[in-house]
Amino acid sequence: MNRHLVETAMHKECLQRIIADSAWDRRQKDAWQRHSNYIEGIIHAQGQTAAINLVKWDKEFGEYTFGDISSKITTRLGGGDRIVDFGREIPSPFGVTFRFLTIPGHWAGGIAEDEKPEIIDECPAGIIFKIGTRVFIYDRWGLRPHKDDDPAEIDE
Repeated sequence: MNRHLVETAMHKECLQRIIADSAWDRRQKDAWQRHSNYIEGIIHAQGQTAAINLVKWDKEFGEYTFGDISSKITTRLGGGDRIVDFGREIPSPFGVTFRFLTIPGHWAGGIAEDEKPEIIDECPAGIIFKIGTRVFIYDRWGLRPHKDDDPAEIDE
């Protein structure tokens, strides 16, 4: 069901149909056209970045170069994730201990790769910790960002 919704809403031909169907309203058509141009631009830019950084399997190593080596090429899966090292074993709400947690890339914005965590609160039910400018809670519900309006209590 979800795949069908995504494909019918985001497929290039469907987007072109939306633009054509909104021809009666110039502002709406222009907005959809700008959106289409934006999406196409992203697709082409990502394709070019991937092409520049492909391994050339038909050539010996050293006979070719990659693109700009100062940038980091990531995949969608795991792209931008941060692995937090607490420096010691911490009791988990699941009856085991852990030393590392992975913060997904979509929550890790602004966290430097070498940033060290600061534990704010710790109990058998979980922990609250700060890394960079972000605060996270890890308890029986898993890892989640602390919200400004959340009293930052661990769910026991």
